[in-house]
Parts: sequence; C-alpha cells; structure tokens
Amino acid sequence: MMLQALSTKGRLTALTVERRDTTPSDIEGFRSALPLAQTRVFALSGISRASDLPSRASRLVKGIGSVTPPLFFSPYSSEMESYLAKSAEVYDLIVLIGEAAGVYAKHFTDQHVVWDKANVFTAFCLNSVVNLRDPRQRFKFLLNSALSYVWERRVLRLCDAVWVTAPEESLRLERTFHRTADAVIRSSIRLPSTNPRSFNAGSRKIVWMSTFAYPPNWDGLLRLLREAGDTLRSHNMKLCVVGAGASPEQIAILERFDVVEYLGFVAELDEVFENAAAGVVPIWAGAGVKLKTLTMMSRGLPVVSTPSGMEGIPAAAALRVAASSIELVEAVAQALPEELERASVRAFNVLRESFSEQAFNRSVSLSIPRG
Repeated sequence: MMLQALSTKGRLTALTVERRDTTPSDIEGFRSALPLAQTRVFALSGISRASDLPSRASRLVKGIGSVTPPLFFSPYSSEMESYLAKSAEVYDLIVLIGEAAGVYAKHFTDQHVVWDKANVFTAFCLNSVVNLRDPRQRFKFLLNSALSYVWERRVLRLCDAVWVTAPEESLRLERTFHRTADAVIRSSIRLPSTNPRSFNAGSRKIVWMSTFAYPPNWDGLLRLLREAGDTLRSHNMKLCVVGAGASPEQIAILERFDVVEYLGFVAELDEVFENAAAGVVPIWAGAGVKLKTLTMMSRGLPVVSTPSGMEGIPAAAALRVAASSIELVEAVAQALPEELERASVRAFNVLRESFSEQAFNRSVSLSIPRG
C-alpha cells in the first residue's frame, strides 16, 4: 500500500527482494499493482535461501561481522547491494520500507532518505527479552538488541526523516535514540463499504489468527491457553486457531489442548468469523499496529486484546483490553449480544476514520518532502 501511495506522487522505481516462496505469479501481481512504476525484483542471496543450521549460522556470522541483527539477512540480496553500489545516485528521494531495508541505507549519501519503520527494533527486542517466556527466544532477542542498538543508530544517522506506525513507536524512538519521528503513518487496511458484522453473538468460539513463525505470536497463544484454558473449558468455549506456518511440533502442542480447534491456513476467513463471538489478540511482546487486529475489526468481528495487541489503535475500539488471559476470555463469555454489536460498530467506525486507504494516502501525501 505504501508503494501504491508513493507511485501517485512522482516517477517511482520500486526495488524489492524475493521471498523463499515467491512465485512468478507473485512477481507479476507485484508489478501489476504498480502500473505507473518501474519495478525490479532481486534474487535472494545463498545465505537467505534456507532455514537450515548452516544458513542460520552464516547469517549469524554476517550479522555479528557487520554489527547488524542477523534477522535482516533472511530477506537479503547481494544482487541488490551490487545494483545500488552502481546506481544509487540516480534517485532523488529514497523511502526505505521496513526494518530490513535499513541494510541498504549506506548506499544513499546524497539523497533525501526516509525510513518508514515498522517499529523501533531495539526497543522491540528489549521488550521481547522481558515478556517472552521461552528462554531461547529471550537469549536470541538479547543478542539482537545489542547488535540492533549499534546498527539502528548508524542507519538513523543516514536518514533525513523517520516515519513510524503508531504514537507509541514515536515515544520509543525518542526514548531510545533521542530522535522524534517526523510522521506517524498508521497502518491501513482495505475496508468494505459497510460493516459486515461478521460474528455470531450466540457462539462459544473465539478466533486466534496469526502467523506461527513470529515468536511473540506463538508465545502469546501458549500463554493464553495455559493461563485461561480452564476458563475456556468452564464456559464450554473453543479457541479456533487460524494461521499459516505452524511446525509439526507446534501442531502437536496445540492438539494437547481440548479447548483448541486448530484450522491452520484458511484462504477465506468469512465463515470462520461468522461462526465466532469474537477475536482475541493475546500478545505481550511486540510493537507497532497489529494487522491481525485490524483484519478482524475490518470484518466486524468484536475483539478482545492485550494492550500490545491494540497498540496504535484507540482502546475504545475493542470489546475489552486487558493484560490478563482470564479477563480476555471472561469478557467474551459474559458479553451480551448488544455489547458485541456495539463493539463491532465502534471498531469499524474507528478503522474507517483512521485506518482506511484514504486516511493512509493522506498521511503519506502530507509527509513526502516537497520539491
């Protein structure tokens, strides 16, 4: 969506790196979404093509050697590095989209550089060290926080402007690097013209929806089940778990919980939402606006969430915001049909006002440097 907004403001060249699962149709879709832009998709480097131990070790060595979080060498392209080393000077305005794009910032020395940050990565790592339950993940984020502070500070010095997705991220940027965000450009989502009100007030189902590979998502799901599994059971409720990328080990763990209905990847979510009373976003680590929260709200599904899951979104948009797993489940179990209806309406109205494509495009237009 950012690229589409930028393409209306001038001659855009969009440079991106393929993913491990990128297909020719994905590339064609990327290009067709940007008919006014020149596009180029670069191949992944060898160290980024696999998740096996040798590849992870190579990324770790490269990360430590360059004082860069190894995570950002997962979507890395040496082909793009070579291209920018020769051609970076032809561009006037550079917008680095996402944290990993900061790896290439060193190639732009004479242009106006904007970093559109998903989050303040150093603060995110430290938050994960404090809030994640898995000791291995905590150690990983501790290592990343040390590398990230040096790297993020270095990249920020190359940037003329910084955009963030939520006011909370602007505060973290100021606390961590003593720099104020130049703009808060909230994440956005495509909305239907009217609220679909996709929920069933009489249902005993709650939807969890996310990707499994992101540690805070998995950590939050397990915490919800371990802390509120008995509460779900006492109310005869089921947690419908929807998402891609679950490992066999993760699926096996979920199957041990009798309150879980594991659905895995679901292409069309309408039926899932229409058969549930609410969605839940149990996440205690992480930063920035959560697209899963926006997605459920955009379908008119009432949402209960931890404060982290509602970051950047007015709390009034949720049925309940609470740090306690039990409180989240109880809020759905005890909600009257009219309370669920009001929560659905409030959330959709908030999204239409502040998280629509139109609101996003206005924010981008106001933030692009003139001249």
